[in-house]
Amino acid sequence: MAILGAVLNEGGFRRHLIFIEDVGTGGLKFRSDISYEKHDLVELLVQLVDKQYKVRAEIRHITQDWFGFQCGVQFIDPEPAFVRHISLLFSHLTPEEAAAPA
Repeated sequence: MAILGAVLNEGGFRRHLIFIEDVGTGGLKFRSDISYEKHDLVELLVQLVDKQYKVRAEIRHITQDWFGFQCGVQFIDPEPAFVRHISLLFSHLTPEEAAAPA
Protein backbone atom coordinates (compact mmCIF):
# COMPACT_ATOMS: atom_id res chain seq x y z
CA MET A 1 0.00 0.00 0.00
CA ALA A 2 1.35 3.43 -0.90
CA ILE A 3 -0.42 6.68 -0.07
CA LEU A 4 0.28 10.37 0.17
CA GLY A 5 0.24 11.93 3.62
CA ALA A 6 1.63 14.92 5.49
CA VAL A 7 3.46 15.85 8.66
CA LEU A 8 1.54 18.58 10.46
CA ASN A 9 2.99 21.47 12.46
CA GLU A 10 1.83 22.43 15.97
CA GLY A 11 -1.08 24.45 14.58
CA GLY A 12 -2.37 21.44 12.66
CA PHE A 13 -1.34 22.85 9.28
CA ARG A 14 0.58 20.82 6.73
CA ARG A 15 4.33 21.15 7.33
CA HIS A 16 5.39 18.94 4.41
CA LEU A 17 4.17 16.05 2.32
CA ILE A 18 5.27 12.48 2.89
CA PHE A 19 4.95 9.29 0.89
CA ILE A 20 3.64 6.47 3.06
CA GLU A 21 5.05 3.15 1.89
CA ASP A 22 3.72 0.78 4.51
CA VAL A 23 0.99 1.06 7.12
CA GLY A 24 -0.26 -1.26 9.83
CA THR A 25 -2.37 -0.98 12.96
CA GLY A 26 0.66 -0.14 15.13
CA GLY A 27 2.62 2.21 12.91
CA LEU A 28 3.79 3.09 9.44
CA LYS A 29 6.83 3.78 7.30
CA PHE A 30 7.15 6.96 5.26
CA ARG A 31 9.58 8.75 2.97
CA SER A 32 10.45 12.37 3.61
CA ASP A 33 12.85 14.98 2.29
CA ILE A 34 13.23 16.21 5.88
CA SER A 35 15.29 14.34 8.47
CA TYR A 36 14.00 13.45 11.93
CA GLU A 37 15.66 12.09 15.04
CA LYS A 38 14.77 8.86 16.83
CA HIS A 39 12.06 9.54 19.45
CA ASP A 40 10.84 12.76 17.77
CA LEU A 41 7.07 13.12 18.12
CA VAL A 42 5.10 13.95 14.97
CA GLU A 43 1.48 14.44 14.02
CA LEU A 44 0.61 12.83 10.70
CA LEU A 45 -2.27 13.33 8.31
CA VAL A 46 -3.11 9.98 6.72
CA GLN A 47 -5.67 9.63 3.91
CA LEU A 48 -7.30 6.17 3.85
CA VAL A 49 -9.62 5.89 0.86
CA ASP A 50 -12.16 8.70 1.45
CA LYS A 51 -11.34 9.52 5.09
CA GLN A 52 -8.53 11.59 6.61
CA TYR A 53 -7.08 10.82 10.02
CA LYS A 54 -4.70 12.76 12.23
CA VAL A 55 -2.48 10.47 14.26
CA ARG A 56 0.35 11.16 16.70
CA ALA A 57 3.43 9.01 16.38
CA GLU A 58 6.98 8.56 17.62
CA ILE A 59 9.89 8.17 15.21
CA ARG A 60 11.38 4.74 15.99
CA HIS A 61 13.99 4.51 13.22
CA ILE A 62 15.31 6.56 10.33
CA THR A 63 17.62 5.80 7.43
CA GLN A 64 18.89 7.88 4.54
CA ASP A 65 19.33 6.81 0.93
CA TRP A 66 19.34 8.35 -2.56
CA PHE A 67 15.64 9.20 -2.28
CA GLY A 68 15.79 11.04 1.05
CA PHE A 69 14.86 9.78 4.49
CA GLN A 70 12.85 6.69 5.38
CA CYS A 71 11.14 6.95 8.77
CA GLY A 72 9.43 4.22 10.76
CA VAL A 73 6.94 5.42 13.36
CA GLN A 74 4.89 3.88 16.13
CA PHE A 75 1.40 5.30 16.70
CA ILE A 76 0.60 6.92 20.05
CA ASP A 77 -3.00 6.25 21.15
CA PRO A 78 -4.52 6.11 17.65
CA GLU A 79 -8.27 6.57 17.28
CA PRO A 80 -10.11 3.23 17.32
CA ALA A 81 -11.80 4.21 14.03
CA PHE A 82 -8.37 4.64 12.40
CA VAL A 83 -7.15 1.23 13.59
CA ARG A 84 -10.43 -0.36 12.48
CA HIS A 85 -10.12 1.28 9.03
CA ILE A 86 -6.58 -0.10 8.59
CA SER A 87 -7.74 -3.57 9.68
CA LEU A 88 -10.58 -3.49 7.17
CA LEU A 89 -8.24 -2.52 4.34
CA PHE A 90 -6.07 -5.57 5.01
CA SER A 91 -8.99 -7.95 5.52
CA HIS A 92 -9.69 -7.87 1.76
CA LEU A 93 -6.26 -9.29 0.88
CA THR A 94 -5.85 -12.86 -0.26
CA PRO A 95 -3.54 -15.01 1.94
CA GLU A 96 -0.84 -14.68 -0.75
CA GLU A 97 -1.14 -10.87 -0.80
CA ALA A 98 -1.10 -10.65 3.00
CA ALA A 99 2.07 -12.79 3.18
CA ALA A 100 3.94 -10.88 0.44
CA PRO A 101 6.78 -8.62 1.60
CA ALA A 102 6.02 -4.89 1.53
